[in-house]
This record gives sequence, C-alpha cells and structure tokens, in this order.
Amino acid sequence: MSKSKKVVFFGSGPVAAASLALLASNFAIEAVITKPKPSHHRGEVPVLEVAKRLGLPVFAAANKQELDELLAKKPAKSELAILIDFGIIVSRKIIDYFQLGIINSHFSILPEWRGADPITFAVLSGQTTTGVSLMLLVEAIDEGPLLAYGEYEMPADTTTPLLTQELIKLSQALLVETVPKYIAG
Repeated sequence: MSKSKKVVFFGSGPVAAASLALLASNFAIEAVITKPKPSHHRGEVPVLEVAKRLGLPVFAAANKQELDELLAKKPAKSELAILIDFGIIVSRKIIDYFQLGIINSHFSILPEWRGADPITFAVLSGQTTTGVSLMLLVEAIDEGPLLAYGEYEMPADTTTPLLTQELIKLSQALLVETVPKYIAG
C-alpha cells in the first residue's frame, strides 16, 4: 500500500501500541484515536508514547458517546480506519464515517474467542493453533465480514507474552497484504 493513502488508527492497550509502531512503517497514519489516560494511571501510556514519538495527531474518547461526539467534529479525512485493541464499542455512525469502513484485527481465528483477551484464552485452553482474523467492523462484537486470517502454530511452552508478540507480527503481515487489496476492490 502506498504510504500516501492515509488511515486512522483506533487502539488503546499495549497490543495497540506495538501494532501502531509496526503499522507506521507501512501505512500513512492520519490520526490515532485512543482512550484518555486514566487519572489514577502512573507512568506512560504506550499508545500515547508511540504516537508522540511518531509525531501523530492523537484524539481521545473515553466511551462510545465521546467517540461519536469526537468524529462529529470531522477531525479526519481518511476513507479507512484500522482498529486493534481499542476497548470501546464503536457505533454504526463511526463505522459509516469511513467510506471503506473499519478493519478490525482480532487476535484469534474467529468465531473462536470473540471479545476481549483472546490471547490468554488460547493459552489457557491448551489449544495448539490460533491466529489473527481481519474483519470489517459491524456493531456486533467480532461478527463482521472476514477479509483474511492467518494461523499460528502454538509451541507447547507458549506463554501469553510470547503469543502476543507473535500475533502482533502476524497481524502486521496480514494488514500489509490485505489492506491494499481491499482498497483496490
């Protein structure tokens, strides 16, 4: 994908921060939308640190209503957004804000382990294969049309941190391969 085609990135957690750092090497990130730093939080917030280091504009919303209000101000012009580890349910209004929609990178092979923390569930369940699914976001949780998926064979001694790092890399590879094809139709 040409870095001239801009995307908006939605993400809040540590997986989002690592993903954002990788995405910026292949995608022109117009803006980062994340959750605000909680008042009780000590130390740095990884997504904010990565965005700052990359010189990216950052917008924050604490919940669905604030997110709707934020995008009603039209802060971005991108036709496409990428969502990883965001933690806020996105409304139809926000999905429709982007002409090409929002691609969600979910760290399991759907429909297995929908919702939060699929990486830990994959490790704790003892499964031998997991992966990453790219789907178009819809209002239901992890139920949008599947664009692509990749599998990862889990070694017997897999830990949650190790699996997290491997799935971040797999997500990046899938996005780099799939997003240009999706944009091209």
